[in-house]
Amino acid sequence: MKTLVLIDHLAAGYSENLVVDGVSLEAREGDVAAIFGANGSGKSTVLRAILRTARIFEGKISIAGRAVNDLAPHQIAALGVGALPQANSVFPSLTVKENLTVALRSGDRDEVSGRISAVTRLFPEIKPFLNRQAALLSGGERQILGVCRALVTDPEVVILDEPGAGVAPGMLTSMLERIVETVRQNRKALLVVEHNAAATLALADKLLVLRDGKTAYSGGVDGMSLGDLARLMLQAGGA
Repeated sequence: MKTLVLIDHLAAGYSENLVVDGVSLEAREGDVAAIFGANGSGKSTVLRAILRTARIFEGKISIAGRAVNDLAPHQIAALGVGALPQANSVFPSLTVKENLTVALRSGDRDEVSGRISAVTRLFPEIKPFLNRQAALLSGGERQILGVCRALVTDPEVVILDEPGAGVAPGMLTSMLERIVETVRQNRKALLVVEHNAAATLALADKLLVLRDGKTAYSGGVDGMSLGDLARLMLQAGGA
């Protein structure tokens, strides 16, 4: 299977501040990789390094074989990456449909319509609000819109940073199940950071656990319980 995301001994952070060091992860077609860690462990920094909004000090990141270290953030989407950032994932002043159209960036009317139809089939609960201003949506509805923005370009790699923010736990499970299903069926890769460990662990097949910015565990999920995960995150010396 083709490797879609390769993180090789990554050291990354912001300005002169190193946040993660020596982190490696590989996600192939159909893989669902979950990144866990206590607050401040560097989970989001790993995702931001891929998206080129965090500084890479050392190591290499590649998307479908293309090195991204020297790329600007706006160039990452062109490699086939769709992302839900931790904040500011939608434009409040635009309608739902306009948010999705802007995410597509280009395409004729039929292509745009087809892509919007595809994500509203996956998330039909957002369809009645296509002409509603995003600012008028509930927090959960805005988060679903953010996920739809990440998926509407039909990316090869999907990156989700806290998709459950503002979403009821039952809705989060349903949302993740649908995303994982489409990722696996269409041989994409999903990297996700999510505080709801139970919902995420049940669906992931690869784990990266960070502690103090370093790898505490990297591998499969077989036999991994929530208790095991908590111990890895919070072992002596953890934060």
